[in-house]
Amino acid sequence: SGGGDPMELEIEAVQLFSAAAAADPPLVEAQYNLAACYVAGTGGVRDLAKARELYMAAATAGDAAAQCALGDLLAGCTDGNAGRGVGAEDGSEGAVVELEEACRWWAQAAEAGIGLAAMRLGSVAEGRDDFRTAVEWYMTAADAQPPVEGLQEALERATKRLVPAADE
Repeated sequence: SGGGDPMELEIEAVQLFSAAAAADPPLVEAQYNLAACYVAGTGGVRDLAKARELYMAAATAGDAAAQCALGDLLAGCTDGNAGRGVGAEDGSEGAVVELEEACRWWAQAAEAGIGLAAMRLGSVAEGRDDFRTAVEWYMTAADAQPPVEGLQEALERATKRLVPAADE
């Protein structure tokens, strides 16, 4: 094609990712990219259920970025502001189960070196007033590349909350 219209290019990208994700065997990177398109509404289609299915397939195949993204989707972090307030469960059983599943995927991604996943786990721990675990996860995130935005502030905040608790 090569028309240059942004919407046409998005639609073409979604079609290419769809073909590669549906191949036998499926291309894991295409599953991840197509899921990201569905989350963002790229090409005019936003479908979180389909995104979850694709992220799950890629995450199960061992793709660490997909594991982190699946955790984000399960925790409701799809607005670009993920990680802020993660772990503030609404108390419903479904929300708690989804967050626990998100944490399992984030842990796998963090073990594979995805700093953002470790940051998410630190945020969950901090939201549960478990500052020791929060600091541990933030330190794990600090060792990862690329650097995670907001990490230094989160680490300082959790450390300040941890130190007074140690004096009690």
